[in-house]
Amino acid sequence: MKKKILVSIVLGVLVLTAVLLPGYIYKRSLGNNDEIINIVYSEKVFALNDSGKLIGQVVALSQEDASKLTMSDEIRQKWELLTTHQELLPDGYSSVLSNKANLVDYKIEENVLSISTTSDITTSFGRKAAEAIVWTFCEHDIKEVVLKVNDEVISNFNDFTFKKLTKDIGINFTYETMFLHEATATTIVKTTETQTIATTYFHLNSDVCDYIVSKILDTSSVSDLYDYELGVDYLNMTFNDKSVLPSGVIDDLSTSVMLNFDINRFSLNDLETVLYEIDITQQE
Repeated sequence: MKKKILVSIVLGVLVLTAVLLPGYIYKRSLGNNDEIINIVYSEKVFALNDSGKLIGQVVALSQEDASKLTMSDEIRQKWELLTTHQELLPDGYSSVLSNKANLVDYKIEENVLSISTTSDITTSFGRKAAEAIVWTFCEHDIKEVVLKVNDEVISNFNDFTFKKLTKDIGINFTYETMFLHEATATTIVKTTETQTIATTYFHLNSDVCDYIVSKILDTSSVSDLYDYELGVDYLNMTFNDKSVLPSGVIDDLSTSVMLNFDINRFSLNDLETVLYEIDITQQE
């Protein structure tokens, strides 16, 4: 009896290990060899890929690599990955910030992240640098980033001048029309477990709701898929078939809507139930 119990316990441990193990290890390709390393840290920062687009990429680090960062401080960790420890970024990705721009100090007040850094930051890669900072740090309660050098606010990276570092500056500009004076700018966000792909499109579609839905669902025609009601401070979307809205799509749709409309409330419904709703007035 004891032997059977022992065997059962061992099998149980093996099964549990098989289930849990993938969440604690990371497989990195090294030529013809595969190396399994223990992951102690992972964070998402926006870095330039080989195609010249800024991608929000999860950086997974071993104990040895993570020890190079300031642990237990998410802001400093992200800054260091984009500056003084760019070598820790995944293969195929590079930072658009100066690798000499040290973080001196920072503080968060009323949704604004103020970062004090060194003058090297001004030599960063123009507009792309502004986009990388905004999209890396403007999340959760942080809505704006202010950069300071010697206690003075800076407003340029090389030849790119900016007034505010918020997501209103857009990212990865993509032009679907040459008539820019008549165009509408709409930012679309799509996410996976390891990446965030955000793109600001310039287009001539007068219906921004339809445009967002078409981009998120990757379809050219949306008229038969849903209806919507847009008020002063709210947007309600009702879809005829909720099967086109898996959880990841709902998140992307919500994120893109809240980026492009100055509203407080958004709800996503099918013909019978509320699938998703957000009211930012209840979060303040």
